[in-house]
Amino acid sequence: NESSSDTSSVVSSTTRQQDSYGQEQPFLTVNIPFNEFSLDYDFITGKQTTSCMEDATLCPDEITLRNLETMTITAIGKTNGVVQLHIKSIHATGCDAVDTNNMDDSQEKNNNEHRVEQLTCSSSSDSATPDEIILESFSNPSYDWGTQNDPVMGGESYSSMEMTESDGTAYFTGEVKNVPFLGVPGYIKTQSAGMAPYPDVSCCDSLKLTVMGMEEYGGYRVSFGTKRAKTGFFATGFKGNFDAPIGEYGDVVIPFNMFSVEWDEATGDQKITCAKDPDVCPDMETLQDMELIAIWGEGAGGKVNLYIKSISAVGCSSSSSTDPLPSIGGDAENSSPSIPSSPPSFSSNASKTSPVATIMMARLVVLTGISFMLF
Repeated sequence: NESSSDTSSVVSSTTRQQDSYGQEQPFLTVNIPFNEFSLDYDFITGKQTTSCMEDATLCPDEITLRNLETMTITAIGKTNGVVQLHIKSIHATGCDAVDTNNMDDSQEKNNNEHRVEQLTCSSSSDSATPDEIILESFSNPSYDWGTQNDPVMGGESYSSMEMTESDGTAYFTGEVKNVPFLGVPGYIKTQSAGMAPYPDVSCCDSLKLTVMGMEEYGGYRVSFGTKRAKTGFFATGFKGNFDAPIGEYGDVVIPFNMFSVEWDEATGDQKITCAKDPDVCPDMETLQDMELIAIWGEGAGGKVNLYIKSISAVGCSSSSSTDPLPSIGGDAENSSPSIPSSPPSFSSNASKTSPVATIMMARLVVLTGISFMLF
């Protein structure tokens, strides 16, 4: 970046590596103060349009600094250049951390509870029904949840995710708007984050969401896993569509064979269904640890107001844990899965089929900059 000499200060040289010509090049520690970042930058060139110093509302805010959610290193604004960048680490520096040695017993107990081993398909489940494995219950969340929107690709959509302790629900709200330079709806999503594995659900046949929408919206999707599609560049995870019940909580049950890893990055719609090609169906490795779960508003403009109580896998049997893919039977595009009778249930919309982790141990910190090591 041509402005890196202005915004980055080289602090130290730590080690050396050989480049392609056999010349040793030093790793350098580069510090970039947070007040030299800005939310307002040119999508084409990457240059800041308005700096943090010029407008404080464009500086990194407290919510973002508490959970960065995503990090990217880009080469942008220059053409016909070859990028060869070796990165050792990325840190926040100038931190004033809370002394965790002084945590009281209740805090330590809470942290330990999130370190317990997750249930697997060969384990007995403690959920309400014997064939169900809870992946996330928002009455006592096991994972951190954040949001990501299409402004990362120049869009104008927005969203937020709030936990409501009083009734044990999560509230995902926002609006999907058209991406200006594309002229088509963008996306919003809320996704899990953390470091612990998900339970093994490879012996289950469906994903269940207990949700309630506040108005009609036609672009709900849910995805899990991090497997990358063969035909896309950004698309990762197995994605499927669903319709949310309006004004009351209901169980939305989506068979695993209605998910696909091959979906359109612009619309979220499936390009190749699991029914047409088994290679795009959820694989055993992903079902044994989903790593990441995301709920999307995508491919359809409009406001999203979705309450979420829980996410689970159903139709589980320890005797079938070695099956490569849960068997639903019939045509995956037209099958009607068995749905629990209470609360009211809603099947997925398969015709429009379009990221693990315990709660991160939060630390109160005062951050003054971010650094990374490179040469």
